[in-house]
Amino acid sequence: MFKLVLLVTLFNIAYVSTHSERPGKFLEHDRSIVNCARYKREANQHTCVLAPFATEGPYFLADDLERSDITDGQTGVNLDLNLKLTNAKDCSPLSGYFVHIWNANALGHYSGVQEFNKFPKQTFRPKPIYDTRWLRGYQVTNEDGEVNFKTIVPGWYYGRCLHIHVEVYSKNTTDTNAITYIGQLYFKRELPVQLKLVEPYSSNQNELKFNEQDKVFNGMHGNDTITELVFEENNAKTSFILALDPTVTTLTNGTVVN
Repeated sequence: MFKLVLLVTLFNIAYVSTHSERPGKFLEHDRSIVNCARYKREANQHTCVLAPFATEGPYFLADDLERSDITDGQTGVNLDLNLKLTNAKDCSPLSGYFVHIWNANALGHYSGVQEFNKFPKQTFRPKPIYDTRWLRGYQVTNEDGEVNFKTIVPGWYYGRCLHIHVEVYSKNTTDTNAITYIGQLYFKRELPVQLKLVEPYSSNQNELKFNEQDKVFNGMHGNDTITELVFEENNAKTSFILALDPTVTTLTNGTVVN
């Protein structure tokens, strides 16, 4: 059991939509390169995972900000997230890539978007409804293929287990026809039960979903992108290596070209 400092804050509580109404795009491409899928990185012995593609989901906003700290005052278990991109063909670092992440806050809300269980019509990407962009941002990988974000451990919302969205581009664009990788990072099954004991997560009124109950997790190899957290009081940190095929580009219709 990890130690958490109790955080007291006030939020409006509401249920948040699952992906059923605006499912995003499920990509046909999965894992076609195995040369670099299971090597050990000497510095920390983390396993390089040949990253499975997942859905972008209904809540990506293309106008996020270039920054490392994306918390914007959102409280919860602080998370120092280090991501490394490596070429799945030869294990070389992928420098100069644009890495976007976004995640829900402790109560399961996303910033800037409409959150309801039903929408007038299905859309791939929503239009923002207000200007806040907390828990959203992007960075460019350094010469070692790394980026580092300061966020919080996400809360859960209807139909989904805990997860952080990751989207990668080879250039400074958010064009839906130029995506190199779409994926999601997950957490150990027992984590939300522990979070329920502390504020502000204990005020989350959404139905709790475990990994095995999440259709996206089950259908898109979620076990391969579970990241392990190291806790220090109310702070957590984790590192994850994603092996990507840099020749892959997704299209708006969900197909993939090389």
